[in-house]
Amino acid sequence: MTQPEAKPATDPSEAKPQVYLATPCYNNTVNSAHVETIYYASKQGLLKQKMAPSFSILTHTFNLAYAHALTSRAKGITHFCMLHDDIVPMEFFWLDKMMALMKANGADILSVVSPIKDDKGLTSTALDLPLPGSLFDPAYRLTRLTMSEIYNDYPPTFTHEKLLVNSGLMLVDITKPFADKICFRFENRIEFNKVTQQYDALVMSEDWLFSRDAAKLGAKIFATREVPIYHCGGAKFPNTHVWGEWDKD
Repeated sequence: MTQPEAKPATDPSEAKPQVYLATPCYNNTVNSAHVETIYYASKQGLLKQKMAPSFSILTHTFNLAYAHALTSRAKGITHFCMLHDDIVPMEFFWLDKMMALMKANGADILSVVSPIKDDKGLTSTALDLPLPGSLFDPAYRLTRLTMSEIYNDYPPTFTHEKLLVNSGLMLVDITKPFADKICFRFENRIEFNKVTQQYDALVMSEDWLFSRDAAKLGAKIFATREVPIYHCGGAKFPNTHVWGEWDKD
């Protein structure tokens, strides 16, 4: 009897997910809240490798971990997860939940919505659309979503053709072709503002550029509030409910 042709052992469609977790930190100082968070990240055994890179250049810190994760695909790693040292998941087994949401939505990149650390209720989840009425260069002053919009205008996990996501807690499927063609990078410029008669220092953040670059390569990008977190600063800024002074950016 002729045996059916076997699939290669490395076929990514059959591989059990294995996650590389990067917890970038400054001065080699890890947030104490992360110890329990990481220990209880997964009850399904998804977490296989960890790295806590520390470097004065933020994007290089992120890229050190991302490059190591790409190399670790030879050892079975399928996903890269970034957890910033000021983002704290509020539930155990948060990585299992992120993986389930990624699979259910067919996402290549899944980012947890994170509030910005002030009282406005803005988030670092945005749309790659110029903010109407802004005095700044529209290529840099894009539209951030507020906690009010996240809860009232979008489903718990969502996508948008212009979605830009945050890297604070982000899961990336690095088995996909786009994964080899992107990195974390900043874009900076200084220009004279004819309206205000002042020079403006403009920046495009590494997470938004990562989103933009991945989208151009066909990646399916989603954001979610279904994984509860808080962003630690002078206080704890949660993503669990509507709050903040602003309804819109």
